[in-house]
Amino acid sequence: MDINAFRKILKKELIRTLLLTIESDNTALDSASWHYAISDGNFSLPPQLTAIQSEAFNGTPLIIVEIPASVTGIGDRAFAASALLRALLFLNGNVTLGADVLKDSDQAVVICPAGGTVEEWCVRNDVIYVTY
Repeated sequence: MDINAFRKILKKELIRTLLLTIESDNTALDSASWHYAISDGNFSLPPQLTAIQSEAFNGTPLIIVEIPASVTGIGDRAFAASALLRALLFLNGNVTLGADVLKDSDQAVVICPAGGTVEEWCVRNDVIYVTY
């Protein structure tokens, strides 16, 4: 199944999503910049993003997040304590992930390319994942 098929499945299965269009030259997101800016709708990360800092989205009401192919690192607890989070969709399978990225985000599933560091991280951390 290709990435577009996964996107269609996610859109059909999850009605509520979050919208935040980030118009920024920043290449890293941190909690100070973005933590309180999230509102209902679809959520898109900027395509030039290269890193998501520690605790950037800790406790936020995100549901589905597509991680751009440009992202190469995600810090500790970046998506922790996000009770509504259902899916992290990685477009790049070789991302360095910190500790407890999904701690207490028990409903989240990782969708990633097969055979990369993201899949390895999921196996090591007992996180449910699907590869494409």
